[in-house]
Amino acid sequence: MQNKRIKSFIEYLFFIPALFLFRILPYPLSRKFIVLIFLLIGLQLGVRKRVARSQISEAFPEKEPEEIRQLLSGLYKNLALTSLEMFVRKDLTGVEAAGWENIKKALELNRGLILISGHIGNWELAARYIANQNIPLNVVIKKLRNPYFNDFVNRTRKKYGIKIIYKSKTMRPVLKALKNNETVVMLIDQDAGKDGIIIPFLNKDASAFTGYARLAQLYDTPMVWGAALRIDDYKSRFVFEPYILPSTFQKEREPIKTIVQYFNKRLECYIRDYPDQWFWVHRRWKGAHKARKIEE
Repeated sequence: MQNKRIKSFIEYLFFIPALFLFRILPYPLSRKFIVLIFLLIGLQLGVRKRVARSQISEAFPEKEPEEIRQLLSGLYKNLALTSLEMFVRKDLTGVEAAGWENIKKALELNRGLILISGHIGNWELAARYIANQNIPLNVVIKKLRNPYFNDFVNRTRKKYGIKIIYKSKTMRPVLKALKNNETVVMLIDQDAGKDGIIIPFLNKDASAFTGYARLAQLYDTPMVWGAALRIDDYKSRFVFEPYILPSTFQKEREPIKTIVQYFNKRLECYIRDYPDQWFWVHRRWKGAHKARKIEE
């Protein structure tokens, strides 16, 4: 345990001066520099490259090796720009929102809002944009492995008015936020392992989380699908689709599963349209064999 703590601290010590360098450089130069670093780490040193390439190949068996190579380049470039925009960028220029009225309409029901998305485009910038509209915003996250980096990232989020809720067995903080008519963001595209249910996702069975659907069902809380898409190096578009209510699926044989499938299908559609912007370095399908086949 002590060795892990020391390793985490050393990693953090390397991160701080690097961040300082990116902040004092002209922003266009910082962008070029960080993209080169991420391409070197990803494509040349191969950090998570094998995982990403394998999953892209299985999700898109029709793609040629050169297409996959281009997707990998786009993946690491997007991760580089997302990191820079999170820690260095201070404004929201070049950002536009489509469907913002859907957020407002959902909150007018006064039941809170569960905003559902995935690790696509710049999800961190989208959270900052929403909080900047004077909408109380909570994000449900897992703690990062490195405690120093975890604290630093969350200080950055809180600086922009984003409240943190850590994933846990109890959902009381989420229920409290919804009761106060606040917005709760949940990213649904990580492997749920034994805690999830099996659904088809990009040509393979995956284990999907159901917690957000169960929470929404308690008070018929509106749910909105949102995606943070990178249009080019300097522009982002945040898309918010019309809200849906859990009661819409009440007559389904397995309403929770139907809701989960619905939102994963929405994510899948955006991944197919913007494949280089999704977080392929996460092992999305590793826990499918542990998941439940039907709702219990």
